[in-house]
Amino acid sequence: MGELIIRSETEDDYFEAEAVIRLAFWNVFRPGCFEHYLLHFLRSDRDYLRDLSFVAEKNGYLEGGIYSSKAFLDLEDEGLSKEVLTFGPVGVEPSFQREGVGTLLIQRVIAGAIEGQFKAIVLVGSFDYYHRFGFVHASDYGLLMEDGTTNPAFLALELEKGFFQNLNRARVRWCSALSEIPDPYDLHQFDKSFPHLDKQILPGQLE
Repeated sequence: MGELIIRSETEDDYFEAEAVIRLAFWNVFRPGCFEHYLLHFLRSDRDYLRDLSFVAEKNGYLEGGIYSSKAFLDLEDEGLSKEVLTFGPVGVEPSFQREGVGTLLIQRVIAGAIEGQFKAIVLVGSFDYYHRFGFVHASDYGLLMEDGTTNPAFLALELEKGFFQNLNRARVRWCSALSEIPDPYDLHQFDKSFPHLDKQILPGQLE
């Protein structure tokens, strides 16, 4: 059967890891996906956290991956910014989903964030999934998206009790690689490196 190993990613993993993320997100939120494209550029972003990014390997094959970077909570009135951690993309190849791989990856990052003395984690994701790890709606702490709005998918986990207490109405700022919308042509050209997959319009997609 083999043992599932959670380990740091190496350069030799890059293409396979991007292919796994592509399969994990394909046709989930939109026809096709661009999360693997974001990952490709995230690795070279100055706010990428290589030491807190991991892949799940079993029998020599990658089953999933999780990628961390710095995010910032800006208090515009006071000119202050607090550094926190975010992770994403995080995904598991569909044939290995519902086997606990994603849970192990997320638990590894949370533990690493605590060891690295990060005081909080913020992300955009499904509350129904992430609440099991202790995440709550970021609006519960008064945190806002970059445009000053609230979003039920904007979630937060306090690692140091009281960290969010004086950050009411702070706006999140993601790293550059996660903030930029991919150019459709560039994404199409990048996608040619991978096996063809059909784009489909499916119920529940966001776009």
